[in-house]
Amino acid sequence: MKVGWRFKGSLMAMGVIALAVIGLVSADVGCTAVGGTRGACGGVTAFAKALGPWQTLLTGAFALIAAAFAGWYVLLQVSLADRQEAGRILRRHRAQTAVMPLVLSSVCDYVEQSVEAYHYAYGLKAAGQALTRDRFLNIDLPELDPSVAAGLRDMIEASPETEDVSAYVELLSDLQTHAARWRGFRSDLGKNDEGPSLREIGNEIAEAAAIYAQASNLFDHVRPASQVGIGDRAPTTAARALVLLGVYENVPEAYDVARAFDGAATGRPSPRA
Repeated sequence: MKVGWRFKGSLMAMGVIALAVIGLVSADVGCTAVGGTRGACGGVTAFAKALGPWQTLLTGAFALIAAAFAGWYVLLQVSLADRQEAGRILRRHRAQTAVMPLVLSSVCDYVEQSVEAYHYAYGLKAAGQALTRDRFLNIDLPELDPSVAAGLRDMIEASPETEDVSAYVELLSDLQTHAARWRGFRSDLGKNDEGPSLREIGNEIAEAAAIYAQASNLFDHVRPASQVGIGDRAPTTAARALVLLGVYENVPEAYDVARAFDGAATGRPSPRA
């Protein structure tokens, strides 16, 4: 650990004083042992006797000074540790921010695949066809990459701002809920039941569009500082995401739910409400 020259100088001064006192005591003991009362020994003995009544006070003063220096040194250690920890947290946040575009891109890719599969299911349902397993053999059903959830979790842990944390927590929660519903949809294929209705499929598409909008808007939070203010745009809404995903006009039920998402003042309605 680096120690400032001011602190080093103070320690050196204390050492010199301590050595001087030890030398004085040693000289006095030596002069007394040989019975010296003149010259240098006489001066030393006289000075030592003059300090005799102040011995307790001097001892206490040196003890207080030593304790003060020890406390100062501890405070320096704590301050340095705090700076190192703050630097580590900042570096971790910058590193996680640097990889977030890849994570958010994976989120958008997953949502696009999800909407494509749901859109296909919507077309089958609208045509009066059953949602059987064999009809989805040529469709890539979405699978959420575990690294996406891990990346969002790491960003939540590394984010110093509460507002950023809330945005990533909401995205991670919605994304995992959507993935769980997809697993349920996939397991229900081929069970000879009616499956989800057009309205339920539209709700799921709207929910996917809302997740797409969340991820798109978070891209602005992870842009390098040098790019802040360049090409700023209005936040993406769920309805706008439907346009970007290519199902704006094909699934009217999804558009109605997406508008409800965008217009809700607090919270979001259940996608199956």
